Amino acid sequence: MDESTEQPLAAVKPEDNQETKSSLLKTLFSLALYIAIDYWIFQSWLAVLILVSVIVIHESGHFIAMKFFGYQSVNLTFIPLLGAYVSGKASNFSRKNKLIVLLAGPLPGVIIGTVFFYLYQQQQEYIYFKIAMPFLLLNVFNLLPVFFFFLGQFFQTLFLNGSRIVQLAFLYISLCV
Repeated sequence: MDESTEQPLAAVKPEDNQETKSSLLKTLFSLALYIAIDYWIFQSWLAVLILVSVIVIHESGHFIAMKFFGYQSVNLTFIPLLGAYVSGKASNFSRKNKLIVLLAGPLPGVIIGTVFFYLYQQQQEYIYFKIAMPFLLLNVFNLLPVFFFFLGQFFQTLFLNGSRIVQLAFLYISLCV
């Protein structure tokens, strides 16, 4: 065995470790700010807990899928009053992988929202309704055919990768919607 090519399993480049710490601090800071502003608006810890849970589950789907497909520098950032987003650099880009990454956000939220809505219909417990609606509304809203939401990115990835004119037309139509 050649010792010059062998590397320890726990070897981490210092700059990678520093980038991970910086990314985690940015995520935690943006989450704390998001929670504080949400509490200031809603004056209810239950509302904040539900809203943050919906967004964390949605964005975690994207985050996990991006990590699974080898995206580099994956980062989750919360934006007060708007939501959150996951960013990263695709190292092995394919349409199929991007579509899976896009679906990984809204799909779990729609499933969870549907389960809670079913529980509400069966048991008539209002808390199930209060949990179901944010899951369903956020994820259905995310499915609007606007370019920066899931369905808009889905259509762009699936159909619009060729023509720049068609992409610009789709962008303008999305902005109008």
